[in-house]
Amino acid sequence: MTGYSSVGSEEGDFSLSVNLKSTNHRFLDLQVRIPSALESLEPHLRRLVKDQIARGHVDVTVTLEWTTPCELHLDRRLLEAYASACRQLRNEFGMLAEPDPVALLRIPGVVAGSSVDISPLGLERLQRAMERVASEALVRLNEMRAGEGAALERDLCTRLEKLERLVESIGELAQNMSPVFQRGAGPTPPSGELGGGQEA
Repeated sequence: MTGYSSVGSEEGDFSLSVNLKSTNHRFLDLQVRIPSALESLEPHLRRLVKDQIARGHVDVTVTLEWTTPCELHLDRRLLEAYASACRQLRNEFGMLAEPDPVALLRIPGVVAGSSVDISPLGLERLQRAMERVASEALVRLNEMRAGEGAALERDLCTRLEKLERLVESIGELAQNMSPVFQRGAGPTPPSGELGGGQEA
């Protein structure tokens, strides 16, 4: 059955969300997208999903955001290289515009956020939060899948009842048509006349 659910939680210094999407599939096809900081927790998440879902194509997306202040670091050597290239283009080709600082900051690698060093205790907190949020998301997903299954069952039952009524109607029509065919049939000729002649 198809279904979708999304559950998030604020945990003080971080927020975590789990999004689940499932479509029909013969077997369990599980695709997990998880932040690099939580890669060690992926096996736990996969076991949790497999305990609750037996079949279907299931996409699991985990999002982690830190709410603590983040410091930005500039790669000044790379930034100076781009600025120098801009000045050189301006001098050689007569370009009057100054380098756009915003455009320079958008260049990949120029700006980097401070990496978060997760302690073992912090990783345990993240695991507990992820398991709690994922469990709730799985409950909601299975409720949606069950609702769709019930709706599909009702639709199939309605169609089967209609087919049964049609079969009964066809049976009644067939009984009414039988005397008509019998009246339209002529007398059966004697067996000797079927050959159209006599032996010499």
